[in-house]
Amino acid sequence: TKMSPMGEDTQCAPLRGITHPISALKRHLHLNPADPEVHLFAWKHPTSGIRPLSRAEVIKCISSLTAAHNLPNFKGHSLRISGTLHYLLHGTPFDVMKMIGRWAGDLFTIYLQHHTMILAPYLNDTPALLEHFTRYTMPPVC
Repeated sequence: TKMSPMGEDTQCAPLRGITHPISALKRHLHLNPADPEVHLFAWKHPTSGIRPLSRAEVIKCISSLTAAHNLPNFKGHSLRISGTLHYLLHGTPFDVMKMIGRWAGDLFTIYLQHHTMILAPYLNDTPALLEHFTRYTMPPVC
């Protein structure tokens, strides 16, 4: 729901660990080699060859991984919350997350306020992040 059917340009920045975007893309291209004209996030289906990665396939893969490791099954919006939290905890500024998530206007602030219970334990462990969070989400005092 957050993409253009005509394609888009995107940018990425280094991030330490297994979620480093360039390393992840290289790993993906190694595991799913395809011709240059094929969709960037194409994958090798066991019976029908190379095809574009869909939301349904991502959810199916995550469901099988969580079941195999006896973890709670994450779906849709939970992934968005988890991804946002991951990047915030790795020091990505709030305004950058707002742009990455394509939140319009003040929706990002409302989104963060609604998920304070999820963020609270992590924010308390990171005082600098808590200060930015508070400044970003608290309504201005008149």
